[in-house]
Amino acid sequence: MYLYDVNMIETDMSDTVFPLSEKATFTFITYIRNYNASYQFEVTTLEEGLMLWATNIDILNRQQRKVLLKYIQKSKNNPIAVEGVKNVWSTSYRIFRPLLTLHIVKTVS
Repeated sequence: MYLYDVNMIETDMSDTVFPLSEKATFTFITYIRNYNASYQFEVTTLEEGLMLWATNIDILNRQQRKVLLKYIQKSKNNPIAVEGVKNVWSTSYRIFRPLLTLHIVKTVS
C-alpha cells in the first residue's frame, strides 16, 4: 500500500457544489492507449478520491502507479475544473511513453 498525504494536493474545486463534510461519489474515467476504465469511490474530498484511484488503478503496472502517485503528490497536472459545467474535472499524465487521460465527475448517488 502506498502512503499519501491528501493535504499536499491542490485541486481547482471552484465549481464544486457540494458540502465537503459529506461523502460524495466520484467517477474516474480513465483512458490510456486503447484501454478505457471507470472507477468509482465514495470519499469526502476530490483529492482523497484521486489518491484512491491512483493506488487502485489496475491498468497500470506497479512501477507506473508509483510514477503516477509521485506526480499527484507533487501537484503536477492536477485536475482542472471543466469550464461551463459543474463537478467535472479533467487532466492527463504522461506515464513513461503513454499518455493517460483522466476525467472526473461528481456522480449523483
